[in-house]
Amino acid sequence: MVEACSTVIIRKPLSILVMLRDRKNGISDPGRWGLIGGQRKKGERLKSTAVREIKEETGLSVNERFIKPFITIQTREKRWHVFVTYGNWSAKDLNRGEGQQLRFVPLRKAFQFRLGDRQRYVLSELRKYLRHHKLENFLKRSL
Repeated sequence: MVEACSTVIIRKPLSILVMLRDRKNGISDPGRWGLIGGQRKKGERLKSTAVREIKEETGLSVNERFIKPFITIQTREKRWHVFVTYGNWSAKDLNRGEGQQLRFVPLRKAFQFRLGDRQRYVLSELRKYLRHHKLENFLKRSL
């Protein structure tokens, strides 16, 4: 089974990083906006996959300690692990390595973008979670 990791990259005041995916055959949700991530390499730890994909796609360096598991989605062909991380990044810190565009957007406005179905689901779950919990508490929880 294919395993993949994505990360919701959050910065104050509750903006998330989205990427306009390339329009290539063989990738998930071509030409749509989505989260940062990709497939796990053989023998690679899940958090290592998340860190690698963040670096490759955005140029941001994130320590594994600051990546927290959020949700796992299982389909017939793929297990998709989604993490959350938080930092004080700006658009100037981004160095696009993949995709057509990277953009920090307020979480509420992300739903106006043409998102992939799974990305829309993940962001909906995050929005529901944040209605009842503080982001800081989520990020401080132990694994």
